[in-house]
Amino acid sequence: MPESRRMATRGARILVTGGTSGYGRALAMEFAGRGAEVMVVGRDAERLASAQGAGLAAVRADLTVPADRRTVLEAVRDRFGGLDAVVHSAAVQTPIDLVTDTPQNARHLIEREIDADLIAPLAFTVEALPLLGQGQGGRVVFVTSTLAFAPKRSAPAYCAAKAGLTAFALSLRSQLRNDAPRLRSAVVTLPLVDTPMTEGRAQRTMPAPEAARRTVRALERGAEDIDIGVARVFRLLHRIVPRTAMRITRDS
Repeated sequence: MPESRRMATRGARILVTGGTSGYGRALAMEFAGRGAEVMVVGRDAERLASAQGAGLAAVRADLTVPADRRTVLEAVRDRFGGLDAVVHSAAVQTPIDLVTDTPQNARHLIEREIDADLIAPLAFTVEALPLLGQGQGGRVVFVTSTLAFAPKRSAPAYCAAKAGLTAFALSLRSQLRNDAPRLRSAVVTLPLVDTPMTEGRAQRTMPAPEAARRTVRALERGAEDIDIGVARVFRLLHRIVPRTAMRITRDS
């Protein structure tokens, strides 16, 4: 991998959304352990206090709210002066039954989830690009899931958001290569990771710290399409026998 594509974590200024719990918290700690300056964004005051106690800078914000996004960017300018990476790890997943639920409630749940999982990271990316462009290079990292290409029955909005996030990341990558070659767009596709979101699932999960370690190592190598663990195998399975892959995830 050309040296210019590698991501140097030591001394890097990194913002992790959803960085107060689960995979996002593990990712923030992994970056910090490798010498990065890390700021996390979250809504839960107790979790934010815990992150600060672990040596992470923390900002309380709801990124679906434009004023809160501005607050985060101001905090970044005040503390770091700029950014070397934004990692979009925040996500919510809500069971939605499009057939039995009332149209009003289903629409409400869909809108809430699309706002959090798709609109907010897209809007924040656009707003943060000027800060990323100040350094020698930068990364926008989008955390997605195998559910982006093999959706499950119970989470239609979450799956749609992850598919949209992947498409946006690839479009952004093409634009950056033409107009801002120092900036790069990376997509991380996770398997089922042991987080509060997956608590109680019967399937085998990957520990969040292990998923975080693999993610950061891949970013340091300069990878842009990063499939973690069995996500790599599952993507291949989906290409060869898509119906089988769909059956595996459909009722997960």
